[in-house]
Amino acid sequence: MKQPKTKNLSALRYGGYSVIAAAVVLVVVILLNLGVNLLPSSLTKFSTDGQGIYDISDTSRSIVGKVTDKITIYVVGYEDALDPIILEYTDRYADLNGKVSVKTVDPTLQPGFVGTYTDDALDANYTNLIVVNETNKRSRVIHNGDIYYQQYTEQDLYYYYMYYGTYPDNPTYFNLEDQLTSAVHYVTLETLPTLYYTTGHEELKPDEGLLYYADASNIVMKELALSSADRVPADASALLIYSPKKDFTEAEIRLLQDYAEKGGTVLLSSAYDVDQEDRVLDNLYGFAETYGLAYQDALICEGNAGYHPTNYPQQIFPQLFTEYTSLISSGKVVLVDCHAITVNAPDGVTVKELMTTSDKGYAKAKLGEDNKYTKEEGDVEGTYVLGALAEKKEGSLTSRLYWFASNTVLDVVNTIQYFANPELSLHLLSEVCEMEDAVSIPFKALQVKALSVSEGSANLWGGILIGIVPLATLAIGFVTWYRRVKR
Repeated sequence: MKQPKTKNLSALRYGGYSVIAAAVVLVVVILLNLGVNLLPSSLTKFSTDGQGIYDISDTSRSIVGKVTDKITIYVVGYEDALDPIILEYTDRYADLNGKVSVKTVDPTLQPGFVGTYTDDALDANYTNLIVVNETNKRSRVIHNGDIYYQQYTEQDLYYYYMYYGTYPDNPTYFNLEDQLTSAVHYVTLETLPTLYYTTGHEELKPDEGLLYYADASNIVMKELALSSADRVPADASALLIYSPKKDFTEAEIRLLQDYAEKGGTVLLSSAYDVDQEDRVLDNLYGFAETYGLAYQDALICEGNAGYHPTNYPQQIFPQLFTEYTSLISSGKVVLVDCHAITVNAPDGVTVKELMTTSDKGYAKAKLGEDNKYTKEEGDVEGTYVLGALAEKKEGSLTSRLYWFASNTVLDVVNTIQYFANPELSLHLLSEVCEMEDAVSIPFKALQVKALSVSEGSANLWGGILIGIVPLATLAIGFVTWYRRVKR
């Protein structure tokens, strides 16, 4: 029996509507998918690693947000060997500013690309980065070893084993944000600040850690032999005099004075060296006296037990200037072998005390052969200045002298494990060079921290999950069954 024509037409019409509706839905889904893919990865991909690996700090957001040049982050490595974590992070990082983009480069397909920007041989089995300012053509290479690094080197592990007989945990850290932000800051700076450090007076040399922090902050550090110079270079942002043991000549002091009169900044550190017979550097300390700061030849110790390590009163945890206190997040600053700085500011000079002892500090009247540092009769107790900033106005210019009475204030290598000297050093470098943006971003540990539960909590939750929850489920099920039977 034939179906009525009207029924066939109706079925055909409904079928056509369904096809059209399905097609419209499909198009909407495709367009929606394309639209979502255009959104920043920070809005479409969420970090669930628990370590905050993909988090971006306010420091990076501030620095990258100001970029007006066109910046390209080239991710270099074999296509099938590129690190997915680095790729994901660089994508999120580029989302901070529309002027920043990410491109991948396989050196087998573009063999001359790396040589355009660096003479370093980049192992294509590992993911390396090249950050390029396409506007001014300045670039910086970020090696894979600077992105992932371990707390201890092979040599450190060897010494640790030889001393303790076991190997320590050696966590791996992810340091890409610090490296990227430093690179972006570097390639966009109009001029790089230069910090000169004097030589020729048996000064300490900046250690590897201090040099690393200077490089990370895009500060150029150069040696300066004043004995063979006719002036402090015009490009000097500041001058570091790092714990000299020999005095400056009168000619060198005149160069310092000329530099200061032009609004220069001097960062001076010194220490009380028990083994040095002539600790008083008349010419250098005479220059400091024109700023109202004088050297006091006495070993300073701390009498308050809360401000020095147990049994080591000569190692001082100083009272810090308020601004410095807010900078320190990883512990205490330690100063060793301190003398005192006497403050007597003349007209036109203002002095700010940056570091002091507590009111229980004391100056050793005499340090015998037994090197006894505890307070004895004759030791003068009081608050001693261990660090100060003096500013002198001469016309429209202001010169500055920072003086710290210990050489450990700029010690990074020997204090990085236990104290906050590295944080303070980084701030000081940026402050004396008058840098607006200081790049200081903590690294991130890749190791997942184990969840520790106390024995009491474990017993409590074990009883709930193993006993109470199953019994409650059985009880609810029985009640439900019984009610149904009674209906």
